Amino acid sequence: MLLSIFLGVDSLELFSTRLRVLRWPLELIAFAAAVAPFVIAARSWRSLPERIPTSYGFTGEPNRWGGRWLIWMYPVLTAALYLFVGAVTDTLNWPGAGAGMAARALLAAGWVKALLCILPGYYCWITVRIAQEQAERASVVVFYAIVALILLPNLPAAFQASR
Repeated sequence: MLLSIFLGVDSLELFSTRLRVLRWPLELIAFAAAVAPFVIAARSWRSLPERIPTSYGFTGEPNRWGGRWLIWMYPVLTAALYLFVGAVTDTLNWPGAGAGMAARALLAAGWVKALLCILPGYYCWITVRIAQEQAERASVVVFYAIVALILLPNLPAAFQASR
């Protein structure tokens, strides 16, 4: 209220503008996370053994192995997630991204998009490390932390919508 009196700007409009500005760093993180698995797979391709881990159990230990060409599933999955979430949330059209979305929804979409792109990137990296015998298993803490970071900020909105 006082802000609108001194600046002649509606405080809700200013808050909305700031949230939209915060979305750009999240979009850059999501884009970098979508590109990273391509870089990891390309750089490690020649040094990968013929068989790499392709699935992990609850403890993070590999429980299935496949051909090294399967390392490319992570970059493809990450790119698909980036494009799908961008299309669903209308955040793909960068210059006018999310014009029809509320500022909080745009920020939440950017948050989810970034984390959804980070998760397969982590598994691409750890798959390479396990295949090259530099690690024994994936960290389940990383997996559950990313899942929690995706879900927890969205829980209040889900509960509010159910009322």
